[in-house]
Amino acid sequence: MPLTRAQIRCVLTIAGSDSGGGTGLQADIKTFLCHRVHGAVAVTSVTVQDTVRVSAVERLAGHLVRAQIEAVLDDLAPEAAKTGYLGGPEAMAAVRDLLPRFPPLVVDPVCVDRLGRPFLDPATLETLRMDLIPHAVLVTPNIHEAAILSGREVRERGDMPAAAEAILSQGARAVLIKGGRLAGALSPDLLATADGVSEWFDAPRVNTTAVRGAGDTLSAAIAARLAQGTALRDAVWYAKIYVGVCLEHAMEIGRGQGPIGHVMASG
Repeated sequence: MPLTRAQIRCVLTIAGSDSGGGTGLQADIKTFLCHRVHGAVAVTSVTVQDTVRVSAVERLAGHLVRAQIEAVLDDLAPEAAKTGYLGGPEAMAAVRDLLPRFPPLVVDPVCVDRLGRPFLDPATLETLRMDLIPHAVLVTPNIHEAAILSGREVRERGDMPAAAEAILSQGARAVLIKGGRLAGALSPDLLATADGVSEWFDAPRVNTTAVRGAGDTLSAAIAARLAQGTALRDAVWYAKIYVGVCLEHAMEIGRGQGPIGHVMASG
């Protein structure tokens, strides 16, 4: 029997397309499907990439990004949204201009490459800080992104609280710093909120190098849970568990870093 609009939640992802299928909006859509929400997309860029490298990036014009977002907002009325790779000033401006119409927004501040090197120009990074972060119910940086956004070094667990406070001071209601790139037996994430609450979410590190899309998946799972009415703290906890299962079913395919296993995890 078909689902009615009252029975299905909708989530909008604004992100880039990954030809390898492991990151970006492809990871988001798989995550939404596993959480039984309808995923709508606004594509910001088309990337030529595989498990080894990114060979080319074609950014969409700002008016096309804006038109996609408006189409989804006008017709599907999503209950939550998330941003991933915005790529440049045009897409960033399209999101900024429509923020007053957005549902609760999770900002995954994709601003470094896999080696931790920044790839946003200073003006675009400032737009991220000044315009998107203050509208976010949650910002989900990894340790490299947290260092860029906070202006502080984040090299160990003890550095994460100060970085979180610095990002909260930019206007976000909450920040989740992901510690998966730290060394150690545990993968520690720190959730800090603007009302002074902080909590660590630790999980045993999964022994795999196939981790492509883990960050995208975490923010998408949180957005899906928020769309379903789950409280933020619980949405983070459930999303952390889900990503752990995806890592346990990671797919070591290709010649480089394989993707996490959404499909296997959903079974």
